[in-house]
Amino acid sequence: MEKIILFGAGKDGKAVYEFLQQRGEGHLVTCFCDNNKDLWGQKIGDAMVYGYEECKNKEKFVIASTKYAEEIESLLQKEGASYYADICEWALSQEMDRVKWNRDYCAWYHINAMNGYFDRAESNDALSFFWKEDSVIYKMFCQLDLDSVIELAVGRGRHVPMYEAKANHIMLVDILQKNIDFCRERFKRNDKIDYYCNNGYNLSQLRDNEYSALFTYDAMVHFEMMDIFEYLKDIHRVLRKGGMALFHHSNNTSSYENSFSTAVGGRNYMSKDLFAYLAYRAGFEVVEQQVFDWVVKDLDCVTLVRKK
Repeated sequence: MEKIILFGAGKDGKAVYEFLQQRGEGHLVTCFCDNNKDLWGQKIGDAMVYGYEECKNKEKFVIASTKYAEEIESLLQKEGASYYADICEWALSQEMDRVKWNRDYCAWYHINAMNGYFDRAESNDALSFFWKEDSVIYKMFCQLDLDSVIELAVGRGRHVPMYEAKANHIMLVDILQKNIDFCRERFKRNDKIDYYCNNGYNLSQLRDNEYSALFTYDAMVHFEMMDIFEYLKDIHRVLRKGGMALFHHSNNTSSYENSFSTAVGGRNYMSKDLFAYLAYRAGFEVVEQQVFDWVVKDLDCVTLVRKK
């Protein structure tokens, strides 16, 4: 694959480098470029930091700073330098599995940039969007049999206190071990909760016909369509006959090129009808669907399905 220079040796650039190292691609970064002279000569991992003059006419640049992205892009355009606007643009130009890249990138982003999100998500205003009595999401949730329920992409478990007293058994699932560890500590006094760090596209370690319900909120909106279908098939497998699942998903068909890194709100390419089709093909019957606003009009949808 193509070697690159990361332009930006601050927090963002270091995070991008760590992400590439995590994927086994850190060796593709030949060096960092930065306009801050105080950073010149420093080493980040195996890559040195240089100024623009030492980096030009070498590998193609990747802008790795959010704060100074416009300033960097202006410089590169002025110099006629070749560059990628961000690491995802570079990834799309390489011969790699785009679904896996987007899954990995989304998971990495949630490790490195989500503390503020989780703080806001715990607020009363954010929780009430789901849990207020007249919420369409809550009305659908009330149709779930909580005897043995899975919460998929649980994050830090902000919703668990809202339903744990009603459930006999809870399985908390997340792709990030960091989130699972957080929940395990948060709910350590509740012995009816189990934990599962999964792979981001199925529930392979859970038994067939074991669970009465599943729900996921403010997470599947970012998932690749192919991963969603894999999830739907496996959710059908683990649910009991008559078991129901509630999904908050994207309703964004503005462009088939949508991905977590480029689309509004990180919404993947999906719609109300596409989700219904995938659920049907996975063996479910669609009970109810409702499109609603999120950031922009009609961006999201909630779908309730039942295993026949």
